Amino acid sequence: MNRKAGEGPGAVDADTAAAGLALPDDDGRLILVKELHGHSGCHLLLLRERDCDAYRVRKISGSAGYDARLRDQRHKQGEMAVLGLPCPAVLKDGLLEGGDLAGRYCFDMEYVRGQNLGEVLEHGDSALFDTVARSLAATLRGLAATASGCLPASLFLDKIAAVAAAVPPCLEGGNDPDGMLEAIGGTAARLAAHDWSGIPASQGHGDMTVENVLRRPDGGLCFIDFLDGPLNSCWLDVAKLHQDLRGHWFLRNLPDEQWSGPRGRGLRIAAAKLAALLHGHTHPLWPDLRERLPVLTQFQLFRIVPYCRSDEVLAFVLRRIRDIDKDATFP
Repeated sequence: MNRKAGEGPGAVDADTAAAGLALPDDDGRLILVKELHGHSGCHLLLLRERDCDAYRVRKISGSAGYDARLRDQRHKQGEMAVLGLPCPAVLKDGLLEGGDLAGRYCFDMEYVRGQNLGEVLEHGDSALFDTVARSLAATLRGLAATASGCLPASLFLDKIAAVAAAVPPCLEGGNDPDGMLEAIGGTAARLAAHDWSGIPASQGHGDMTVENVLRRPDGGLCFIDFLDGPLNSCWLDVAKLHQDLRGHWFLRNLPDEQWSGPRGRGLRIAAAKLAALLHGHTHPLWPDLRERLPVLTQFQLFRIVPYCRSDEVLAFVLRRIRDIDKDATFP
């Protein structure tokens, strides 16, 4: 979910019932403004209260099979709010009635204006990056306070094996001219050979990418698009951030000429600065994380493999995993 500062809602004269996107108690009070864009496969709608200038986001399951996962996400968002993690308030949930999506699960939440951290990296400066790093560290310390024991190593090994066994959409039908299935298998073997013990089990965001962290106009951070599952750890949240900051996942769609040009170089330098600042603020809390972070970041990148829909994106992910092995400056 990406809600940019200055993304002005433009009203359209259709309530949610007329658009076939209503919950039973909408009662004609909510006007559909527009569809927002995101990466989860869910439908994201910007809604406005008919009688006032108040906005909300309705997140609708992308398929009937995704309903349970979206329910878990809504539940987790509520749990994170109770822990004090800044995130959009959940307003209500239920099943849609009428229209093509009737029966789909959805929930409404507060609409948050802000820039995601990818945009902050492009337009910010060192002073701003330090402020952001301090805020991220404070959030991570709050999650660390919930730690209880360690995650079983088998969870990591099982996930690595599951990713290796899956065929990415771009390679379905036997299409593998560059031998990427072999590269996936080799990457899985190298990851599985690492020690996966000692990773703290704690509450965690689950998908703390730069796209899922917003900086509000008042400078505060807001976290969106939580992901629930068995691999919950504050360390994995740090690794997810490094998936972008050092693995450069957020730059995957940058054209080659921009990647090698001033824009790409500037973004990579900015991301490295934020990573270094974040490390400075979290190292006293987790001195053992430094040596584990490169492999945890590779693990997070590897989890993307089953969702790659183009050869280019899959090749990018596998290349970035290899590059981390050669990066003496990490983190």
